[in-house]
Amino acid sequence: MNDLSASATWGDTAEYFMARQESHRGGVFPVHSHDHFEALLILSGRRMQHYGSSEIEANPGSLIFTPPGLRHGATIVGHTASLSIQFNLKFLHPELPADAQRLWSHPSTLSAAPELCPS
Repeated sequence: MNDLSASATWGDTAEYFMARQESHRGGVFPVHSHDHFEALLILSGRRMQHYGSSEIEANPGSLIFTPPGLRHGATIVGHTASLSIQFNLKFLHPELPADAQRLWSHPSTLSAAPELCPS
């Protein structure tokens, strides 16, 4: 059930997308990557996030941040409700050059957008 969603675009490019999602026990999100940032807040239930050979258990209140290009997937352990917020770098910093999204982890981008790599 996706009873909450919102998005905004600038030209032909989506700036952000937000949706409430429900996933059923035993569901699988195959390993994938994408070209945007994603913050996933677990509202209820339990899931296992997969990052390479690592697994992270996510329970209610867990906030999972996934940067562009990071291969990840998930297994739903119990019926789960979550809030997914996906956004590109232009949404956070429209003043950065167009190639900054592709080079988000480059030191010059991180110095202009330090919140992408909190210490």
